[in-house]
Amino acid sequence: MSDVLTNPTTVDLKEIDDREEAYSRLSGPDFERWEKLQELEAAAEENRREMQADAEVATDALVRADVSDLATEVSVFGNDLLCYYDPESQQVREAAKRAGDIFDMDADAPDDLEGASVDELDDDDIPEIKDALTDLITAAIVEWNGQRWSDMDAGTRDAIAATIQQPTDSDGWGVAGLMDAFVEIYVTVEDNRNERLERIQKFRNEERRGNR
Repeated sequence: MSDVLTNPTTVDLKEIDDREEAYSRLSGPDFERWEKLQELEAAAEENRREMQADAEVATDALVRADVSDLATEVSVFGNDLLCYYDPESQQVREAAKRAGDIFDMDADAPDDLEGASVDELDDDDIPEIKDALTDLITAAIVEWNGQRWSDMDAGTRDAIAATIQQPTDSDGWGVAGLMDAFVEIYVTVEDNRNERLERIQKFRNEERRGNR
């Protein structure tokens, strides 16, 4: 038989995982402490399982959904867009990194560009930042004025990309407009993504409560 524990610490109590052993080695008050600790650890483990289940449900919902179901409407310079960012898109990550290099920021994703400004860029950097911002914008477009972006031929998509890079006096968006459009699209998409995850979480919680 194991020795009786006197004034055991919490660590001592955690090392006892058998009820019979706890009963034989602990005084009455310490045994009650051990029981309470077991309840807390069981509750913590249940909470971890529920959080993991919630994450799996949310991820599964996003993975199975069509991109048009995830997209959100954004109006940019009179154009009605349906937009969605895939956080793992290679095009998005590469364009964010290129933009980050120009802004002298360490960027692997669009949200890493928070606080960036085109106002202080050198003129020599303008063509490159236009290209990077255009790639970030076009990577997010699901529909352009009601037409599915992926259904357009490459020439049409290239023509749109070239047009929006033009200065504002040439019917383009200009570098400042490209930056504004990128921020508007990204923030709107992220807000919509977060709202969707909150709805999934709420449904999951209500479903679980109903099964208890």
